[in-house]
Amino acid sequence: MNVRTLKLGSILGAALLGLSLWLTPAVSYGHEPFATVTASEVQEALRFKKADDMESIIIRLANATLVGKATGGICVGSADCPIDGRAESSVNLSTGQGPFSGTFDLLMDTNPGSPLLMDLVLTGRVKVQGTLNLGPALLFLQSGGGAPVAFINGTWTSRDLHASGEIAGTFFIPIPSALLGKSCDMGWAYYNPLATPTVFFQCLKMENFSLGAPVVQLKADLTKQMRGKHHGDD
Repeated sequence: MNVRTLKLGSILGAALLGLSLWLTPAVSYGHEPFATVTASEVQEALRFKKADDMESIIIRLANATLVGKATGGICVGSADCPIDGRAESSVNLSTGQGPFSGTFDLLMDTNPGSPLLMDLVLTGRVKVQGTLNLGPALLFLQSGGGAPVAFINGTWTSRDLHASGEIAGTFFIPIPSALLGKSCDMGWAYYNPLATPTVFFQCLKMENFSLGAPVVQLKADLTKQMRGKHHGDD
């Protein structure tokens, strides 16, 4: 998902902009997460189609690749680990919401300090699914309301880890810092005025760019279900 993509989506979905449900943030589960994922969206393929049962409704179909790292209980043998994820979504632009699903591979760096991808070994896989809410971002791009963010809420499961639970996260969409009357060295920032208890603002660093372009960043928390209450197997 990128700024150009969301601008097109905002035009197609303008009819019902302003619905209060679009501003619903990711759920907070009220306790420390089992693991946290921070990943950058380095690729996205997107298309639009009319809904099968109602031509006036436009569906936004997307698939994306994310890379980053995880910390916590899903990493094997270390406190943090690289991840490589793939996801797809189908969002009804009249509501700003729709299902998403995907997987991310848990990797181990067998040669710490080396920049070579060949040193990363697969240690496990996590499956995720739930609801993607693009509403705040669509509203922001259409009228300046909302926020340049999108939310996910759902479940995760891993056969390799013999564990499952819930996932809640935020996609931060980069915007020019000048739009906020602020100055960032790279000229771009992540911004979420819906965050509590204080507004979230963060200047992008070099690591937040891919081939010279600012990238969307995902931050998500995973909570763990008690044994015997798995959502399903990967």
